[in-house]
Formats: sequence, C-alpha cells, structure tokens
Amino acid sequence: MNAQYAYASDVLRTAAAETINYADLVPGSDQYLRSRTHARWGSCDSAGCEPNEQILDVYMPANPKTEWVLYRDWGNITGVNGVSIETTRALDGRFYDPQYSWVTIDFEDIPLDGAEAYEWIDRQYSGGSMSRDEDNYVRIADILRSGLVPAPQRAALLDALSRIPGVTATDDVANLDGVTGVAIGRDEPLRAGERQEIIIDPETGLIIGERMLSGASIFGWGPNQEMSLTAIETTIVDTAP
Repeated sequence: MNAQYAYASDVLRTAAAETINYADLVPGSDQYLRSRTHARWGSCDSAGCEPNEQILDVYMPANPKTEWVLYRDWGNITGVNGVSIETTRALDGRFYDPQYSWVTIDFEDIPLDGAEAYEWIDRQYSGGSMSRDEDNYVRIADILRSGLVPAPQRAALLDALSRIPGVTATDDVANLDGVTGVAIGRDEPLRAGERQEIIIDPETGLIIGERMLSGASIFGWGPNQEMSLTAIETTIVDTAP
C-alpha cells in the first residue's frame, strides 16, 4: 500500500466513523428531503466543448414510494423533453423512465459493514468501465451523488471506497459553490489518467460535490484541467414545485 492510498483509506474510514454519529435530516409527513445539484458540465458538439451550468432539484417525500418532484434547469441546452426548464412529477422518482427510479437501488439493500458493502458492490460487476476497480468506484460514487443516502449506508459505502485499489485523496478542494472538502478519486491508467472524484465533508461524510479532471489534452482541455464540477446540498423543505 503506497502513502497516497494509505492516506485516502484513513480519510475515508475516519469519515465513515464520523458519519455514524451524524443525525440525518428527516422530513416530516408533509415535507421533502431536497437534494440540489449545481453542476457545470461540458456541452460538446462538432464545434467543440464549452461549460454549461445546470440546476437539478430532486424532492424526495417522507414516504419515498409516493410522488417525487424534479425541477431541472438545463442551462443553455435543450433537455430530453424538448425544454430547457422542466418540472416533473413521478411515483418513486421514476422521472424519465417508468422502469428506473432516480435512485437506482433500495438503500436498505446496502450492507452496513464496510467490508460487506465492498463485497456487495464487487459481486455486481458485470464487465463495465475500463477496469473492475474503476467500475466499483463509479457505482459507489453514483449512489452517493444522489445526496439522499442515509447515514448508516453512507458510512458503509465510504468504508467500501477505502478498499478499492488506487483510491487517493486531495485536501481543500472547492466544489462549484466554493465549499471545500476532501476530493476522493482514482486515476484510471486505461483512460490516460482521467480522474473522477467525489468531494466529501470529512466531518459528516456528506457528499458536497464531484469533479472530473482530464488526463490528457482532449476536446480543448489540457492535462489535469477540470472538465466538470458540481456542488451538492441536501436540505429539508416544506413544499415542492
């Protein structure tokens, strides 16, 4: 185990331990748990790529089996429904496809032990991504980015991340809204060093954003430049659009 991996493992396992003590936000019967993602993603066409900012507000009701709400501002592009700003309602968060919820798994299926959570993720590998380790990392990050994962399951997933080879940490990284945390990611050799990161608050284990760094000159980006950056905030609100 090299020093960078050892440091990331220590950060993640410390954050997992802190997360267990964090009191989750719990909406009342008429309230929503809102996860807001402020994103700057690259919008690419034949002429090249340019940054495009979006807002995604996902409102999960106290009873997640009832109607969720999605508000989305697509920025300077047109969304999948042919509009640039949309408000969508759907049972169980199935906004774009009745077969798939916004949160792709049942949180109760996630083992609460870190080692078991890692094995749970690893067993689901089906040949995706450029490597097994990359795919395991991406699938955990995909779950965490929702901003809706309860503290016990979130702690287990952070511990599981610490067990993926090649994971490293970078301190004092700012999300898109300027809030700083620790960036956790891994360099994928088969992607010429492209790096996907989640940014965590190490005191609560909360995911406060993501970023993607280029590994080589591509689509107008130079080496180690931010190709995308987000900020994620979870709050309780009384109403939804």
